[in-house]
Amino acid sequence: MLRSLSEVAALFALPFLIYFLIVFIRGRPIDALRPNHVQHMPKLILAGIVCAAIGILLIGYFEDRTLGTYVPAQYRDGKLIPGRLQ
Repeated sequence: MLRSLSEVAALFALPFLIYFLIVFIRGRPIDALRPNHVQHMPKLILAGIVCAAIGILLIGYFEDRTLGTYVPAQYRDGKLIPGRLQ
């Protein structure tokens, strides 16, 4: 679950990282309070949402689903049998 959340968070952050990398390469100061950066935030947020949504769809479509069925842990004859994929 944590891997899935971190993948979506990374996809959302990708447009912000690209934008600030371009600003840094051009030699301009990175200051979040400057008006010229604030005007780009709605576009970056929308681009992040689109990237995350496309990523969720692609991950869901291409993910390997051949792992099998999970059988939960059970007690049999006083012994604990751990959960497993069957």
